[in-house]
Amino acid sequence: MPNKWPLEAFKPGMTLKADLFFDGGLLLGKDTEITDRHLARLSGWDISEVDTESSYNSLAELVSVSDGDGTEILDLDELGIIPETKVRLPKGYDIDDGKSYVVEGSLQPDTEGPWIIAKNVLIGENISAKVELEVTGTLTISGTIAAGAKIKATGEIIIKGAVLGGSESMVLIEGSRVNLNTVEFAEINAQLDLTAVTISHCKATAGNVITITDPTKGIVASNLEAGASIISNVVAGQTTANSILKVTLANQKKHFLNIQRLEKAIEGKMAEMKKLQKTIEVVKILGAKIATLPPEKKQELALQSKRYLSIKGEISDLETALGRIRAEAGTEVTNFLQCPIQLKKIKPSIELYIGQANLKLNSFQNATGYYQKNNRIFALGEES
Repeated sequence: MPNKWPLEAFKPGMTLKADLFFDGGLLLGKDTEITDRHLARLSGWDISEVDTESSYNSLAELVSVSDGDGTEILDLDELGIIPETKVRLPKGYDIDDGKSYVVEGSLQPDTEGPWIIAKNVLIGENISAKVELEVTGTLTISGTIAAGAKIKATGEIIIKGAVLGGSESMVLIEGSRVNLNTVEFAEINAQLDLTAVTISHCKATAGNVITITDPTKGIVASNLEAGASIISNVVAGQTTANSILKVTLANQKKHFLNIQRLEKAIEGKMAEMKKLQKTIEVVKILGAKIATLPPEKKQELALQSKRYLSIKGEISDLETALGRIRAEAGTEVTNFLQCPIQLKKIKPSIELYIGQANLKLNSFQNATGYYQKNNRIFALGEES
C-alpha cells in the first residue's frame, strides 16, 4: 500500500481525507477541496509526487468526490503504482473491516525472516528480542521492546512501553511519526516528528521536530538530529559520551528551494505572457471590428485572451506565495520559543550544531535557546 502519489492522480473537485506532504513539509491539509489553482501551483514548483503520512489501499481512501461530479478516481494499477502484496502474519485477527490487525500475545522472532503486515497493527503485549517487524500503515505497541528488535512502519509508530536495547544490540525503529516512552540504546528514524519521554544512549533523526518531555532526565548521552528543532527539558552528557544535538535547518533549505522553484515558475509564466501580449494589443486595436472577423479567428483571439488573463492570475498566486516564503525565510529570532534548540536545563558536556555552526557547552545552564546567525551560534534566555 503506497504513501507516495503522483500529482497527476489528483483532480479538481477532489476533497482530501488526509494531509499531503512534500519533502516533509505540509502542502495541502485534510478536508481541502483541490482546485485548478492548487494543481497549477504545485506543478509550477516542479512537484510531481506527494506523500501521505499513512499508506492507503486505493486513492478512494485518500480523496472523495461529490455525487454526480464525474471526477474519476483511478485504481492503483491505473496510476502505475504496484502495491506490495508480500505478507507474513503472526498469530492474530482482523478488525475495522480488515483495515487493522491485532497480534495475539507477545511477538516472537521468526526463523524465516521479518513479520510483514500490510495494514494497521495493534500489539497489546511485548516485542521479544531480535523480532523483525515491517508494517504498511500505523503501528501501536502497548508493551516493551527488547534488545535487537527491528521495527518499521510506513505510518505513525506509538510504543507505550519502554524500549530497552543494549550497547551491542540496539533496537531499530523507523516510521513516519514516532511516539515513544522511555528509550535506551536505540536507533530511531522519524520522517516527520519524534517524541519521547526520555532518551538515553540513542541515535535519532527526525525530518522535522524532536521533543523530549521528561522534566528530570530528558536526553542522556545521545546523538540527535532534527530538520527544524530539538526541544527538551533536560539534556546531559556523560564522562564517556557527550550528548550531541544537531539541527540541519531543513526548513530554511526548503525555503531556499521553494524560492528557486517559484522564481523559475514566475519567469516561465512571464515569458508566456509576453508572447500573448501582442494578441491583447491586437484585440485593443480592433475593438468592435473583432465582430467582423471569421469565426475561427475570433475563437483563436478569445482563447488567447482567456489564457492571458489566466496567466495573470497564476503569476499573482505565485508572487503571493513567493512573498510569504521570503518573509518566513527572513524571520529574525527574537525569543526563546523561536530558537531551533530549546533546553530547560543543561548538564555538561553537550555539543550543539545548527546549520554549519557548532558550539560546545561544558557548564551547567538553565533554560536557554540557541540559534544560528552568520555561521555562529547565539543564546537566548527563556525570559528574553
